[in-house]
Amino acid sequence: RSSDLSSDTIGYSYLGNPSTRGTICLNPFCHMYWGCTRTGCLGCLAPFCELNLGEKCLDGVLNNNNYESDILKNYLACRGLTWKEMLNESLLALERGTFVLSDYRVTGSTVMCYCCGLRNFRELAYHYRKNIPTSELPVAVTLRPDCYWGHNCRTQVKAHHAMKFNHICEQTRFKN
Repeated sequence: RSSDLSSDTIGYSYLGNPSTRGTICLNPFCHMYWGCTRTGCLGCLAPFCELNLGEKCLDGVLNNNNYESDILKNYLACRGLTWKEMLNESLLALERGTFVLSDYRVTGSTVMCYCCGLRNFRELAYHYRKNIPTSELPVAVTLRPDCYWGHNCRTQVKAHHAMKFNHICEQTRFKN
Protein backbone atom coordinates (compact mmCIF):
# COMPACT_ATOMS: atom_id res chain seq x y z
CA ARG A 1 0.00 0.00 0.00
CA SER A 2 1.05 3.53 -0.61
CA SER A 3 1.95 5.42 2.56
CA ASP A 4 1.93 8.95 1.12
CA LEU A 5 -1.58 10.10 2.16
CA SER A 6 -3.40 6.83 2.66
CA SER A 7 -5.04 6.25 6.00
CA ASP A 8 -7.38 3.70 7.46
CA THR A 9 -10.65 4.43 9.26
CA ILE A 10 -9.05 5.17 12.60
CA GLY A 11 -6.77 7.76 11.05
CA TYR A 12 -3.30 6.31 11.08
CA SER A 13 -1.23 5.83 7.99
CA TYR A 14 -0.30 2.29 7.12
CA LEU A 15 3.18 2.86 8.49
CA GLY A 16 1.81 3.72 11.93
CA ASN A 17 2.25 7.50 11.70
CA PRO A 18 -0.57 9.81 12.74
CA SER A 19 -2.89 10.79 9.92
CA THR A 20 -2.52 14.16 8.26
CA ARG A 21 -6.03 14.12 6.77
CA GLY A 22 -9.51 13.98 8.18
CA THR A 23 -11.13 10.62 7.47
CA ILE A 24 -14.38 12.22 6.30
CA CYS A 25 -13.41 15.43 4.46
CA LEU A 26 -9.86 14.34 3.55
CA ASN A 27 -8.62 17.88 4.25
CA PRO A 28 -4.96 18.00 5.31
CA PHE A 29 -3.91 19.06 8.83
CA CYS A 30 -0.62 18.86 10.69
CA HIS A 31 -2.18 18.92 14.15
CA MET A 32 -1.54 15.26 15.03
CA TYR A 33 2.14 15.59 14.11
CA TRP A 34 3.15 18.81 15.82
CA GLY A 35 0.08 20.08 17.60
CA CYS A 36 -1.26 23.53 16.91
CA THR A 37 0.05 26.77 18.35
CA ARG A 38 -2.79 28.85 16.91
CA THR A 39 -4.54 30.86 19.62
CA GLY A 40 -7.97 29.45 20.37
CA CYS A 41 -7.37 26.23 18.45
CA LEU A 42 -9.93 23.63 19.40
CA GLY A 43 -7.94 20.79 17.91
CA CYS A 44 -7.70 20.81 14.15
CA LEU A 45 -7.65 17.03 13.84
CA ALA A 46 -8.20 14.31 16.42
CA PRO A 47 -10.13 11.11 17.05
CA PHE A 48 -13.82 12.00 17.43
CA CYS A 49 -13.85 11.05 21.12
CA GLU A 50 -10.94 13.45 21.80
CA LEU A 51 -12.07 16.48 19.80
CA ASN A 52 -12.39 19.69 21.78
CA LEU A 53 -15.61 21.17 20.44
CA GLY A 54 -15.59 24.00 22.98
CA GLU A 55 -18.12 25.18 25.53
CA LYS A 56 -20.36 26.79 22.90
CA CYS A 57 -20.87 23.55 20.94
CA LEU A 58 -24.37 23.16 22.43
CA ASP A 59 -25.54 26.57 21.15
CA GLY A 60 -28.05 25.83 18.40
CA VAL A 61 -26.85 22.22 18.34
CA LEU A 62 -30.30 20.86 17.46
CA ASN A 63 -30.95 22.00 13.88
CA ASN A 64 -30.05 25.60 14.79
CA ASN A 65 -33.19 25.62 16.95
CA ASN A 66 -32.16 27.56 20.06
CA TYR A 67 -35.28 26.59 22.01
CA GLU A 68 -34.75 22.83 21.54
CA SER A 69 -31.02 23.29 22.17
CA ASP A 70 -31.75 25.11 25.43
CA ILE A 71 -33.98 22.21 26.52
CA LEU A 72 -31.01 19.88 26.02
CA LYS A 73 -28.59 22.26 27.77
CA ASN A 74 -30.94 22.59 30.76
CA TYR A 75 -31.38 18.82 30.93
CA LEU A 76 -27.62 18.30 30.99
CA ALA A 77 -27.06 21.10 33.52
CA CYS A 78 -29.72 19.70 35.89
CA ARG A 79 -27.90 16.38 35.87
CA GLY A 80 -24.43 17.87 36.13
CA LEU A 81 -23.41 16.54 32.73
CA THR A 82 -21.08 18.25 30.27
CA TRP A 83 -21.18 18.15 26.48
CA LYS A 84 -18.17 15.84 26.62
CA GLU A 85 -20.00 13.36 28.84
CA MET A 86 -22.99 13.52 26.51
CA LEU A 87 -20.66 12.82 23.59
CA ASN A 88 -19.14 9.81 25.37
CA GLU A 89 -22.60 8.40 26.22
CA SER A 90 -23.70 8.97 22.62
CA LEU A 91 -20.59 7.26 21.24
CA LEU A 92 -21.37 4.23 23.43
CA ALA A 93 -24.93 4.23 22.05
CA LEU A 94 -23.46 4.48 18.54
CA GLU A 95 -21.18 1.52 19.25
CA ARG A 96 -24.14 -0.52 20.56
CA GLY A 97 -26.22 0.39 17.49
CA THR A 98 -28.78 2.41 19.47
CA PHE A 99 -27.80 5.60 17.63
CA VAL A 100 -27.08 5.69 13.90
CA LEU A 101 -25.19 8.41 12.05
CA SER A 102 -25.69 9.30 8.40
CA ASP A 103 -22.02 8.39 7.81
CA TYR A 104 -21.78 4.75 8.83
CA ARG A 105 -17.94 4.92 8.99
CA VAL A 106 -17.89 7.20 12.04
CA THR A 107 -16.87 5.76 15.40
CA GLY A 108 -15.31 7.31 18.47
CA SER A 109 -11.85 6.63 17.08
CA THR A 110 -12.48 8.10 13.63
CA VAL A 111 -9.98 10.90 13.06
CA MET A 112 -11.74 14.04 11.92
CA CYS A 113 -11.42 17.77 11.76
CA TYR A 114 -13.35 20.18 13.97
CA CYS A 115 -16.02 20.88 11.29
CA CYS A 116 -16.73 17.20 10.59
CA GLY A 117 -16.67 16.52 14.33
CA LEU A 118 -19.20 19.26 15.05
CA ARG A 119 -21.50 18.03 12.26
CA ASN A 120 -21.45 14.47 13.67
CA PHE A 121 -21.79 15.78 17.23
CA ARG A 122 -24.98 17.58 16.16
CA GLU A 123 -26.40 14.32 14.82
CA LEU A 124 -25.55 12.51 18.05
CA ALA A 125 -27.01 15.36 20.13
CA TYR A 126 -30.29 15.01 18.22
CA HIS A 127 -30.41 11.27 18.97
CA TYR A 128 -29.51 11.95 22.61
CA ARG A 129 -32.29 14.52 23.00
CA LYS A 130 -34.78 12.27 21.20
CA ASN A 131 -34.00 9.46 23.66
CA ILE A 132 -34.58 11.51 26.81
CA PRO A 133 -37.67 10.02 28.47
CA THR A 134 -40.60 12.47 28.51
CA SER A 135 -40.90 11.94 32.27
CA GLU A 136 -37.49 13.63 32.65
CA LEU A 137 -38.47 16.75 30.67
CA PRO A 138 -40.48 19.76 31.88
CA VAL A 139 -44.24 19.57 31.31
CA ALA A 140 -44.13 22.71 29.15
CA VAL A 141 -41.81 20.84 26.78
CA THR A 142 -43.78 17.60 26.60
CA LEU A 143 -47.18 19.26 26.10
CA ARG A 144 -46.18 20.84 22.78
CA PRO A 145 -47.64 19.09 19.73
CA ASP A 146 -45.26 17.73 17.11
CA CYS A 147 -44.58 19.99 14.16
CA TYR A 148 -45.79 18.42 10.89
CA TRP A 149 -42.34 19.00 9.42
CA GLY A 150 -40.46 17.62 12.45
CA HIS A 151 -36.69 17.98 12.35
CA ASN A 152 -36.94 19.09 8.68
CA CYS A 153 -38.90 22.24 9.58
CA ARG A 154 -37.40 25.40 8.11
CA THR A 155 -39.34 27.63 10.54
CA GLN A 156 -37.98 26.02 13.71
CA VAL A 157 -35.21 28.62 13.91
CA LYS A 158 -37.87 31.23 14.79
CA ALA A 159 -38.39 31.39 18.55
CA HIS A 160 -42.19 31.63 18.52
CA HIS A 161 -42.61 28.57 16.29
CA ALA A 162 -39.93 26.61 18.16
CA MET A 163 -41.63 27.25 21.50
CA LYS A 164 -45.05 26.27 20.14
CA PHE A 165 -44.13 22.95 18.48
CA ASN A 166 -41.84 19.99 19.15
CA HIS A 167 -39.20 19.50 16.45
CA ILE A 168 -37.49 16.43 17.89
CA CYS A 169 -39.64 14.18 15.76
CA GLU A 170 -40.04 12.87 12.24
CA GLN A 171 -41.84 14.72 9.48
CA THR A 172 -45.46 13.54 9.15
CA ARG A 173 -46.88 15.74 6.41
CA PHE A 174 -45.93 15.92 2.74
CA LYS A 175 -43.30 13.24 3.21
CA ASN A 176 -42.14 11.54 0.02
